[in-house]
Amino acid sequence: MPWLEKNLVNVPARLSRDQVREIIVEPAAAVGWSLEPGLEEVILKDALKTGGYEAAGLPSAPVTILPLLEFALTELWEHSRSEGLLTHAAFQKIKGWAAV
Repeated sequence: MPWLEKNLVNVPARLSRDQVREIIVEPAAAVGWSLEPGLEEVILKDALKTGGYEAAGLPSAPVTILPLLEFALTELWEHSRSEGLLTHAAFQKIKGWAAV
C-alpha cells in the first residue's frame, strides 16, 4: 500500500497466464459480479492471442496487452451493466477483440 500511496507501482514487462486470468476475473468478483461459464477462457485466449503469447509459445504475455484488455473489459461491463453477469452475448455484441 505505501507504494500505491506514492504512485509507485512496478508493472512487470510480461504477465503469466494466471495473472491475465486474475485481471479478467478479480475486478468483477470484487463488486459481486460473475462471468458466464466459459467466458473467462474466451477472453483469456483472445487476450493472449492478441499479445502474441500463444503463437510464440511464450510462458507469458507482454504487458502491452493491458490497454486493449482494459478497453474490452470496460466495454463488456458497459454492455452487461444491468444484469450482474458478464455474458458471452455481451462479449459478442462488442465483437470481442475485433471491435478494438
